[in-house]
Amino acid sequence: MHTVTVNRLEENNIEQDIWYDELIKLGELWGKPNVTALADEVEELEQQRIHDALQMSNGNKTHAASYLGIGRTLLLHKIKKYHIEETSNADTN
Repeated sequence: MHTVTVNRLEENNIEQDIWYDELIKLGELWGKPNVTALADEVEELEQQRIHDALQMSNGNKTHAASYLGIGRTLLLHKIKKYHIEETSNADTN
């Protein structure tokens, strides 16, 4: 009985090694995901949404933050982070 269990464990290990090797080969074929590109896309989308919200609110940061579903302080941080210029001379609250 013990020999059967040991043999089965060895077979499982070999099967796992084969699957692992196949996964490695697939990863090499597909290439690794470009995480930096995704982060860049997210930042670009965030900048555009902030710009749009500021335009919709005529520059009112409190209203823009509300449109975005974030707090005013976070919006101010992101405006500074992305160097977003205000296009409106309206209320810059």
